[in-house]
Amino acid sequence: MPLTNTQLRFYDSKVLRLPDDKRAEYHKQVDRLISELSKNIRQVTAIKIKRVVKAGSFAKFTILRKTATDPVDVDVVL
Repeated sequence: MPLTNTQLRFYDSKVLRLPDDKRAEYHKQVDRLISELSKNIRQVTAIKIKRVVKAGSFAKFTILRKTATDPVDVDVVL
């Protein structure tokens, strides 16, 4: 049975992708993680972090919802 564009858009936005409120919450959590990680690295080592990048699907806003078998995945590149 072929799907219409409307059905595909609904499935993508309501079933697959993370809702806007969750996306904002996760971005705040990742920002706190980056801040704390950077602070602790500076305190413990002589390593200097020049840049931190949110990468992958998380950064492209294509992150998918958590499932029973797949937790949310966030890539942070230092």
